[in-house]
Amino acid sequence: MKVKLTRVIKQDKNKDGVYFKDKNGRPYYKVAIKIEGSDNWYSTIVGSQKHKEWLMEEGKEYSITTSEKTSDTGTVFYNFALLSESELELESLKERVTRLEGSVYGASSKREEVTSVEEEIDLEQF
Repeated sequence: MKVKLTRVIKQDKNKDGVYFKDKNGRPYYKVAIKIEGSDNWYSTIVGSQKHKEWLMEEGKEYSITTSEKTSDTGTVFYNFALLSESELELESLKERVTRLEGSVYGASSKREEVTSVEEEIDLEQF
């Protein structure tokens, strides 16, 4: 889904000022976003400040996927990921097909009413 970011928070340290490190001692970073039309904060973890998620900016539009997970204690975590290049291409193709179907079949979606080509075309006239 395409969303506009209203807030972006990037962190490389926890609230105690300690840098985030994985179990192997490598640094990682957290990115939290708020999107237009939602009160939820969505977050993700990246391994480098060169990742595209780290470079996100407030006020810009991005294509993302979202998910939610509930912990054993009942806390809900909202996560996000930017769409990959292949996912963006697929979304673009879906939009193009929808526009083409609309221009071919019209807004009434006549396509759903047709069960076969023979119904649509009188083959005996040829």
